[in-house]
Amino acid sequence: MKAKKIVVGLTLLSLVVLMVPLVFANGDERPPGYSPGYWKHQLKAMFNGRGHMHEEGNMEDYEDTIANEMNTSAINDLSGNPTLFELRDAFEAFTDPSYNHMWLTIANWFNEAAGREPYVDTD
Repeated sequence: MKAKKIVVGLTLLSLVVLMVPLVFANGDERPPGYSPGYWKHQLKAMFNGRGHMHEEGNMEDYEDTIANEMNTSAINDLSGNPTLFELRDAFEAFTDPSYNHMWLTIANWFNEAAGREPYVDTD
């Protein structure tokens, strides 16, 4: 009888131990990333005053994260300060069609800074 209780106890313990990673695995998922158009709109609203900002209080935090953690050298000089990433650099790149090859990269810098997954175009 005592052996049966030990076996049942160990079985329950092992089930709990096996279930813990499953319960917490979903908590690590990040929300999907926003498109380049979303981030372009946020910056246009910020710099031109046109449109509604959803990320208003966070943009400066994103700027700091991007400047410190990502290689932004391809667009740093757009705001006149070639050694530091500024939100103005991203705004200028998003509004200049010659930088369209960088738009997805820039959007994903913001997505990473916002704790989101990279944007994937599903079209």
